Amino acid sequence: MPQAQEEKMWKRHRWSLGCGSGCLVVVALYLLMMVTNLWDLTYILNWGNLPFDQHQWKTADLDNIECIRGRMVRSLVHSHRLIGMSREEVLQLLGPPDSLDEPLARGESAMEAGNPIGYYLGMRGGFGIDPDILWLWFDRNGRVRRWHIVTS
Repeated sequence: MPQAQEEKMWKRHRWSLGCGSGCLVVVALYLLMMVTNLWDLTYILNWGNLPFDQHQWKTADLDNIECIRGRMVRSLVHSHRLIGMSREEVLQLLGPPDSLDEPLARGESAMEAGNPIGYYLGMRGGFGIDPDILWLWFDRNGRVRRWHIVTS
């Protein structure tokens, strides 16, 4: 059989099998993403379901990406009225903040932004690169004017 005919048959045969090993790689990557997303989904569903415990919050292991605070934050914001709390009340309830360097949006000065403080919550989802943080902003009288959970 001439070489040109052999090459045509090989190309036809390869095409009849689909895209070959490239398809297997795509399917394997898709299955890996599905397994990862299922793990992530179960973690998200369990995130925030523990009752707030002040002692556990203050003594949480901040080096653990699955920090227990993330599992208590929903209970915290529902059981304690954070809006209107004084800075001293927040510090007494939650302890010293973990972060004071929240990026200031829209060019606000630190005073206009309310000198926000942040509490590390772990890493709820994604690839475990960016932390989830509970941010609290204060008004000019030193009372919480808003809070927000920034997730990765």
